[in-house]
Amino acid sequence: LTTEENKSRMEKSLNDAYSRKNEYIQSGNTSKLEGVNRKIEYYEKVLDQPSTLVVKSNDFNKIPVNDIEFIDRYEIWYATFGQGLFLQDLGTIQNFDKNDGLKSGGMVFDMVNWKGKTYIATKNGLFVFSGGNISKHFKKEQGLPSNIILDMDTYDGLDFIWLATSNGISKFDGTSFINYSKNLGLPAKLVTAIHVDRTKNNTVWTGSEKSGLTRYDDNGFFNL
Repeated sequence: LTTEENKSRMEKSLNDAYSRKNEYIQSGNTSKLEGVNRKIEYYEKVLDQPSTLVVKSNDFNKIPVNDIEFIDRYEIWYATFGQGLFLQDLGTIQNFDKNDGLKSGGMVFDMVNWKGKTYIATKNGLFVFSGGNISKHFKKEQGLPSNIILDMDTYDGLDFIWLATSNGISKFDGTSFINYSKNLGLPAKLVTAIHVDRTKNNTVWTGSEKSGLTRYDDNGFFNL
């Protein structure tokens, strides 16, 4: 697609977003306003910077993709090995890398959408994308147990994001971290996977190379 074709599609996406915003306001569905407002901010920013509208498809086909986060048809994220983060809209693909503030240390492991923002797990800490920009960067200095975050999980309505790191797991409320390590009963230091149970309150499952599957709940850690 040419820049003009991409611009036309982006303008259509922006108009669609404004239409959905008006529908949400008229129906009283205010819970979705934050998300649609974030999309409007993104579309308007990209339209102000037309040079960001095009990533050649033949180049994108060669990019090593590590993870995919589907928000909706207007927002699909791709994490890569060494080439930052890509955001796909209808007909457009935008790349975010160290020049945009995403100093990932060469690896993006995972992404989650939580409370209208996209949280990005990398080899160099936790990044937050909102309003069309990388807005925050959390590292060990801000309370993380490790800068290497290998997996994350949360869901709508949950007050935390759970993080699996190379030095235990962490519960993040958007501002601060509560860390859990081997000293608290976690059987492995290196945690490669984490999943928040959707059916049992306060239950989290973790996976690791050396200790397999572990459950954490109000009674502590249990290695299965």
